[in-house]
Amino acid sequence: MSVRTHAFLILAHCNPEFLARLINSLVSPNHYFFVHIDKKSKDDFTCLTKIPNCVLIKKRVSCNWGGFSLVKATLNLLKEAKATSNFSYYHLLSGTDYFCSTNEAFDQFFENNTKSYLEIQDGSRFEWRLKLFTFNDFINRRGRWKNILWHTDDIQKRLLPYITIRKPLKEKFYYGSQWFSLSNEIVEYILNFCKQNKWFVRRFYLTFVPDESFFHMIIMNGPLANQIVPQNLRFIDWNRKVPKEPLPRTLDINDYDDIIKSGCFFCRKISTTKSASLIDKFDELRNK
Repeated sequence: MSVRTHAFLILAHCNPEFLARLINSLVSPNHYFFVHIDKKSKDDFTCLTKIPNCVLIKKRVSCNWGGFSLVKATLNLLKEAKATSNFSYYHLLSGTDYFCSTNEAFDQFFENNTKSYLEIQDGSRFEWRLKLFTFNDFINRRGRWKNILWHTDDIQKRLLPYITIRKPLKEKFYYGSQWFSLSNEIVEYILNFCKQNKWFVRRFYLTFVPDESFFHMIIMNGPLANQIVPQNLRFIDWNRKVPKEPLPRTLDINDYDDIIKSGCFFCRKISTTKSASLIDKFDELRNK
């Protein structure tokens, strides 16, 4: 029986030692790693090149929260992986994720699987994202000038009942978390769609947080939508345990049981300090 191959696509910008630990936790002869390092990063990631089947892709993008740059970086990862081989599955991860299962369980889950995994939510209350112009790749929405962007959004929202700011799309709006585990068939469809519909790609250049709708809309408005399971196999906690806690929560050892019970293969967000004991426990699980 042939073993299915997996491409892990990783978006990272810092902490090369932790990233090496994440990748090493997944190392297997049928696992391949393609890493995009934010072009702004000054860290040295050459340690990753010593890991089997690990490649640092050359086409790097300066990534900004909520900007099309994240979609572009993801597309670069998909293209690089696809040019290397027809992998069975492509899994998008971040540099703040961690593997919370075993390679045996992971491979077994996908061995005879025909489904793909992508979180899909009711997007009706967020459809305004397609109707505005946003400039997240030009101004850091989390930086000192963030209020300019938020005020620009508010002004446009107030105008929407009276004027059409952007030409609407005929495709139904879908959105959800950007992280995915997609089959080779769906990845082929996405890349071919983008090549044949460059107007659709350009339409998302100045769209608010396009990484949470771009791939969702391509897939769910296409012929392979019935292959999607609307969850992404990632444990992410959006419920605060203390007031004003940043979301999603940074996980710690107290979340271990909930993560294991969830059946997810990855968890986020992970910190090398707050999550240190949690990371160690997952490594112990694999060593057993």
